[in-house]
Amino acid sequence: MTNFSEEISATHLALSDARQHVGAWLRGNGQHSQTLIGDVEMVLTELGANVIDHTSSPWIRVAIALPGERVTVEIANQGAVDAVPPVESWGQLSEGTRGRGLRIIRALCAEVAVFGDEKSTHIRCDITSGGDFY
Repeated sequence: MTNFSEEISATHLALSDARQHVGAWLRGNGQHSQTLIGDVEMVLTELGANVIDHTSSPWIRVAIALPGERVTVEIANQGAVDAVPPVESWGQLSEGTRGRGLRIIRALCAEVAVFGDEKSTHIRCDITSGGDFY
């Protein structure tokens, strides 16, 4: 399994840089689908922006793995896991709520897992790389 890992400061500028690093890393590891790379970058951006905008975490840990026919994106931060809405509701968040990031993530990811405790949150998403769209 091939892995990417980077810890960044929780700022939009650092997140933008990390998104570019991840895209270059995916291309360097044989991922040629611009759609897949765009989906991974979108999930990374939405999850990272939620950390920046909705927590006081000073850092974000970004991890990407290529375990076979999927890309796994994991974001960790220094924030309580109970502040994250239940994954089951992400696809049904109604219009008018702030942003659409969780709905986007739910639409792009085959599986989403949220875990952690009162000191840290980890969100792991699997994006299928071998599907009909790629």
